[in-house]
Amino acid sequence: MEETTCTNKLVEPLSAEEVISLRAVLAEFQGIQAQLQKVSGDQVGITKGMADYALKSDEKHLASAQILKENQILLQRLITQSQQASQQVNTRMSALETRISMITTHATEMRNEISLAVENINTLKDTVNKIEPGSLVFAADDLYPEWDVTGPVPDQAMDELSATELEQR
Repeated sequence: MEETTCTNKLVEPLSAEEVISLRAVLAEFQGIQAQLQKVSGDQVGITKGMADYALKSDEKHLASAQILKENQILLQRLITQSQQASQQVNTRMSALETRISMITTHATEMRNEISLAVENINTLKDTVNKIEPGSLVFAADDLYPEWDVTGPVPDQAMDELSATELEQR
């Protein structure tokens, strides 16, 4: 083997054992370097996977936020419609309550009128039951009041009134 100089120093040739040992170290170094490249490649893959996941997660988050926003808008519309319907129902109920109150008042008035009419009928019935048969219930003057030209001519008017009096009336 030849001697080589390295910066003016002489390097002695390696022995066979040293060459074998050096080759083993180089082989081990290459194996470690391959593993390091594999780990580095895996790290790149993992980093890329994490970036993809983060991107997808961010996209999902944005999509979820958009759906949430749309649902909030829809919920607000439903609340507004519900409030409007409630106001319409309250207005209608108020009108119905007023109407029911008027009907109740009218029914009470009718009940009072009917009670009064029943009392008058009962009083009249008692009066009629007390009248003796053959007696006059009303005076003759009450039966034929003075004649008014707009109404029918009473039978007695022709007998009592003269032609001039009839013309004057």
